[in-house]
Amino acid sequence: MKNIRLLLPLVILVSCQKQSINETQKTPTTISSQSKQLEICYTDPAALLRIPVITPDPNRRKFVLPPATGPYSCIYLDFDGETVTNQNWNYGQTIQCAPSGLNSIQMETALEHVRTAYALYNVLVTSSEAEYLAANRYMRIRMIITPTSYWKANVSGIAFNNSITWGDETPAFVFSDRLFYIDQFIGEIAAHEAGHTLSLNHQAVYDANCGLLNSYAPGMIMGNSTNITYGQWTVGTTFTCNTIQDDGLILRTKLGLR
Repeated sequence: MKNIRLLLPLVILVSCQKQSINETQKTPTTISSQSKQLEICYTDPAALLRIPVITPDPNRRKFVLPPATGPYSCIYLDFDGETVTNQNWNYGQTIQCAPSGLNSIQMETALEHVRTAYALYNVLVTSSEAEYLAANRYMRIRMIITPTSYWKANVSGIAFNNSITWGDETPAFVFSDRLFYIDQFIGEIAAHEAGHTLSLNHQAVYDANCGLLNSYAPGMIMGNSTNITYGQWTVGTTFTCNTIQDDGLILRTKLGLR
């Protein structure tokens, strides 16, 4: 049933309406109108192409996933293509999302990047729609990996802040075409966008005088982690030099530890 960064990025704040999807028919139903923060990650294609692609170590320890039974949190990487009609995206107009364009090895590599990012936390990272649909409705997110990017100019990934808790089938997106179908980049951006759905904001870098040096902290998942093999969570500055975000604390609070 199928209905339904980056070295010079920008952040855009948008007022948008939260919608819900009817439990049985999955038709959009307006609950309320409220202002939400829309996180948009812009990509500099030339800069991305200068980043070396690193093949994951085949002997790297594989993390044990929580059992797919009972209510559990879930990050679902959807590689198969989707028909999305959701008032939160594309002004409510239907988006026919094509499949990711990745082969099976690339899909597994992208999954491994997201699983590594969330290895300490009690969340199932999967490419199985059945496991996603069986998860806690109010702690799951569908991350659509697709080259269908025409409807949102210049972005490599996009998600609503805290949307994993909405329970209304609002997905997040990673645009594989804008990431050159490179599994390493796609996995790191998917981890980043999943972080937004868990209420994390961008990590930035400031100088001693509170001048902004980099909107996305290098090497950090909530900054720009496409320039290293695996990104890291951190405690650092976000909107201003005096605004501190502890990524790990927020994730532990939201998801719990394994």
